Amino acid sequence: MVKRRLVLPDRTSSEYVSAVGLGDIRRTLDSKIKHDDPRYTSALAVMAAKSAYENPAYIKDTVEKHWKMEFLGFFNCWNDYEEDYTTQGFMWSDKTGDSELIGVSFRGTSPFNTKDWSSDIDLSWYHLPTIGKVHAGFLKALGLQKSKGWPKDIHANEQKLYAYYAMKKKLKVLPEEPNKNYFSIFAIIPMFVNAVWELLRSFIIYYQDGPDYCETFSCRGLRLVGLLIAGLPAHGPQDYVNLTRLGSPELFKYSSLDHSTNGVK
Repeated sequence: MVKRRLVLPDRTSSEYVSAVGLGDIRRTLDSKIKHDDPRYTSALAVMAAKSAYENPAYIKDTVEKHWKMEFLGFFNCWNDYEEDYTTQGFMWSDKTGDSELIGVSFRGTSPFNTKDWSSDIDLSWYHLPTIGKVHAGFLKALGLQKSKGWPKDIHANEQKLYAYYAMKKKLKVLPEEPNKNYFSIFAIIPMFVNAVWELLRSFIIYYQDGPDYCETFSCRGLRLVGLLIAGLPAHGPQDYVNLTRLGSPELFKYSSLDHSTNGVK
């Protein structure tokens, strides 16, 4: 009898991929989308959003070796209301253009993390003067504190790292109100129709656009689940990546607000 030894994957390895990452295993940027292409920042942003679900070693390896950019750090931040480190994100710097671009990406909802789902289903709002309504669950994830609320500054010796205070020197938070029609029947029906189409297209896109768009079994499994849960397939990372790579450059032209910045976004 030949004895076999079970080898468990190393979750800290730069090659370890999460359940979300298995849906789209691409790590490199599209070489056809150059820095002066209107799609460039959108393509870079969606790849960063997808990578945020992975471990720090994987993210650092992706930024430095696959994107050829500077990795500025990974942040594992405290949520006072969940009483756990539930907010993760990373920052990177792109100096390939005429000016430096600094980006930050936060990890979204991990499919098997109950505390992430708890933040999502918190339907209450906070109103911030001059900004507007902010989803309470997301605000708590960013650094709202039970005893102090939202202080202007925190002490340097604060043991717990809060996302907003860790990144505020370089970034400006721009909350966005979620889809008001999410629970509307008129919104759910198109979602189911779209789920059926996305499942069918997952078998067609390989022949239409080439082997780089071949979808994994994990991705198709997610699309099958989407036939039961409306809207789920529309949030797959592979769709956002494909949008930036296959979409017309006309969809990504910079607005006048983009040109008014000093190169840091």
